[in-house]
Amino acid sequence: HSPTTPVNTSGTSVVMSGVDVTPADALRTCHAIIFYYINILLVSTVVDSYKLAERMVSVCASSSDINFLYSLYGYLQTSNHLDTLLRIDSPALESWLKDVKRDQPGLLWRYYVVHGKNSLAGDVMWKRACTANVNVGLDERMECLTRAINSFSASLEGENTTTLTGRRITTANSFATQQASFSRDEIERIITQINEQLDVAALQKRTLTTIAQSHNVDLDDSKIYNLSHSLISVSDLYNDYAAPLNLCDICLLILQTCHHNDQSTIATLWRSILCEEILPCQTHSTSVQSFLNSLKSNSMLEDESVILLNGNDSNGMGHIFENGDWIAKLKNRVISLGKELYGKGADYTFPLDLLVESLEGLRHAFDSSAASTDRRYVASSSPWPLQALLEVGVSFPEILNAFDKMLDTLHMDVVGAVTAKRLQHLSSIVDVLTQWIIAASTFSHRTVDLPGDTFDGMSSLVTNKYAENAANQLSRAAFSGGLMPRIDAYKVSLESLVDGNANEISQILSSLNNVEEAIKRLVMK
Repeated sequence: HSPTTPVNTSGTSVVMSGVDVTPADALRTCHAIIFYYINILLVSTVVDSYKLAERMVSVCASSSDINFLYSLYGYLQTSNHLDTLLRIDSPALESWLKDVKRDQPGLLWRYYVVHGKNSLAGDVMWKRACTANVNVGLDERMECLTRAINSFSASLEGENTTTLTGRRITTANSFATQQASFSRDEIERIITQINEQLDVAALQKRTLTTIAQSHNVDLDDSKIYNLSHSLISVSDLYNDYAAPLNLCDICLLILQTCHHNDQSTIATLWRSILCEEILPCQTHSTSVQSFLNSLKSNSMLEDESVILLNGNDSNGMGHIFENGDWIAKLKNRVISLGKELYGKGADYTFPLDLLVESLEGLRHAFDSSAASTDRRYVASSSPWPLQALLEVGVSFPEILNAFDKMLDTLHMDVVGAVTAKRLQHLSSIVDVLTQWIIAASTFSHRTVDLPGDTFDGMSSLVTNKYAENAANQLSRAAFSGGLMPRIDAYKVSLESLVDGNANEISQILSSLNNVEEAIKRLVMK
């Protein structure tokens, strides 16, 4: 009678007869029989069958027949036993993964992870991420960088520390597998380098997303492909993409990542961001037109128009400044970008002095112009520039210092020509002090009798930690002997404005007296 028909590695029947049978056929048949029983044992639910299967795999994997070994590895991979395959501790399997399966580097990475060779695993992923001239998308490259960081970081805890180490399937040549050759210092340098690459790759992805969402970006296909299928250097990302396309947010984030303090460029980028949310526009006020023209003169939007209207009719050239629909958008953009830039070790990319001057200038320009065109309009008691800066995470003392610098600059100008501006800035300083005291009193659970004791528009900021920080900052400022003399200096500055609005001066002076008394009650017992 004829023997049972054998099965090959793919599971199909192998029909052989007479002189058609060759030694190679016989060898494949023997392999198929072994693989068949390995599979039966691996999928069996009988107790101890899996252990027997692993012993059988261990014996087979100890063979010196490289062709048999490669057949075994291929069978285990294609028959849903990849976990078993990767637990085989063998230099032959390592070579097979490197050479035969080099187009699937994830397998070699998993193999090294399973065997606790974390630095080798990290090296595999790092090389995959950085390999040029291969069709690997940006997302996959970023995933490889992340895996590389995780693997190298794990290696700092020591090689062979994986939880899977105890489940290795040993072979006769287990100890001949490749060992890690990275020193601790090398690994730490590599992790730093990969983190920097990942930061740049994240900005590259953001640039790609911005371009995809834009309808007026003219970029040739080769540049788009490079952006989406390679890791671009930070200088190329800035010079070939972000800067030419006027992606101001990306430019600032690149400068932050590179720790490049180019104050002139940073100022230009921020002015451009502010102008992007406002221009082109129309206004009823010559003073607003003058302020906006000054703001855009040092930006990348110098050609955008600021149209002065005659009467109440709009000519359709942009929105009307006095409508104020730009305020929320501008505030949100400053907050969003500011949170990414500020407090990350490169605060110069969030130029506080410039932003205080520009945002306060916009606030007062809007309040004065809106009030002059609508008698029913009352200037908002909610200082939105201050709210934005606080939400970014800037402390009260830093904000107050920026306002002081702005006030000092006005003191150097011609007396009389800037009286109104001084009053505006002193009024803004009162806003800063008032909100500071309110925040501190929230932590100390004490009541202060100050206007604006509502945290209007700032409810998201009123947390225990925020209030505690404000209270501690206020205590330090008061007890250091610096805050109270500053308040006295504000009063002197007010009293020197002989040509100012008497009612306004009186109101600000009264507010400063209230602030002074509130500070004494809160922190100077």
